[in-house]
Amino acid sequence: MKIDNIELRMTSIACPEQYEAFDINGKQVGYLRLRHGHFRVDFPDCGEEIIYEAEPAGDGCFYSEERDFYLQKAVKVIKNKIEERNATNPKVGDIIKLGNKRWHVKRELPDVDKKDND
Repeated sequence: MKIDNIELRMTSIACPEQYEAFDINGKQVGYLRLRHGHFRVDFPDCGEEIIYEAEPAGDGCFYSEERDFYLQKAVKVIKNKIEERNATNPKVGDIIKLGNKRWHVKRELPDVDKKDND
């Protein structure tokens, strides 16, 4: 299943219902899990930063009428996290969005937060 250029691969159909999320380059950018009525989205993988939590009506799997809502919300928060990370920690080759403009990172910038140990 693909939502807004994020591919969701279902890895368990129920108890828990879970998905792994991948960007257009095939890089994992999220882990989605609904168990015991608690839905969460981890970024970029299971057990890492929790970026969204909700309490849908479904227990070990979504009710069909709520699945699209929660999966679309999950993709939205994943994409926001990707943009936030790219803007604060851009790497060579990244495209970052600042305001209404997009910039292509062509060289690595020095880390201004690092202190010299000399």
